[in-house]
Amino acid sequence: MSENVHDKFCKALLTERENAIDFLQNFLPEELVQSMDLQSCQLEKETYIDKNLQEKFSDIIYKVKLQDETTYIYTLLEHKSKAYRFTALQLQKYMNAQWERHLQQNKRSKTLPVIVPLVIYHGKRKWPYSTEFKNLFSGKKEFAPYLPNFQFIVHDLSEYSDEEIKGNVVLRLCLLLMKYIFTPELPTKLPEILQLITQISDANKGSQIIELTLNYLSRGTDKISLDTVTEIIENLPDIGAKHAMPTIAETLDRQGYKRGFIAGKHAEKRKGLLRTALSLWKEGCELGLIMKVTGFEKNFLQTFIHTANRLKVVM
Repeated sequence: MSENVHDKFCKALLTERENAIDFLQNFLPEELVQSMDLQSCQLEKETYIDKNLQEKFSDIIYKVKLQDETTYIYTLLEHKSKAYRFTALQLQKYMNAQWERHLQQNKRSKTLPVIVPLVIYHGKRKWPYSTEFKNLFSGKKEFAPYLPNFQFIVHDLSEYSDEEIKGNVVLRLCLLLMKYIFTPELPTKLPEILQLITQISDANKGSQIIELTLNYLSRGTDKISLDTVTEIIENLPDIGAKHAMPTIAETLDRQGYKRGFIAGKHAEKRKGLLRTALSLWKEGCELGLIMKVTGFEKNFLQTFIHTANRLKVVM
């Protein structure tokens, strides 16, 4: 699975201002939270991703006013689903770019703003590397005074119990999905995690979260089937926003799950199986038989056949 899948999921979650404030409230050190006016939090729109780099980074920068002051500090959030030894160097690049931008916009500034770097990590192993920039250097102790240094905060989600993952319902749901996405516990944990959907009172937001969840699970793991996810969601209690949400089939059709399903290195093989499925359906074969022949899941086939008939697809 591409790390970019997890980057996009994390970015979709934490570029929402409400979720950003909740995350900072619950995951920054308490002494920092007390000195910040989190309600002043603003998302900085600029990105500092180097287009020439092979790695794909998601950098999110928040501008937050300090309590009773006119000055701001910045919080830089980086996501990692794979541990990387030189994460501090990546962070330093973003920090330098932000400082340069600050000086361009504040020509008379005599100081630089503080930047607090945070990393959300949910890889398959615990974070193994130092969080201090100076530890990336080799050399004797006498050179220590000449080494640049800062420390970043790693939030390794595997180190948190489910109860310790706090915040609003959307933040908790998404962070829990990230926590378990690579683990064998995902199938058993998923019903409990998706139960949080029933606590979302706003129907539009609930629908958006279902789409985001389906998209992430379809592309971020092979440990769970679409039919399993669909069954869990459709069996949720009809409370909160659940009663006003669209059907799963409508959601899948709207978000284009079928495109993600047939993408990748097995696309040609799957395309052939789709031709077979459509041919069998037109010949009057039952859905159960088509599932056995092609290996596709029930909900995927229903959505695909419905869309193919509506668009008069010939394969």
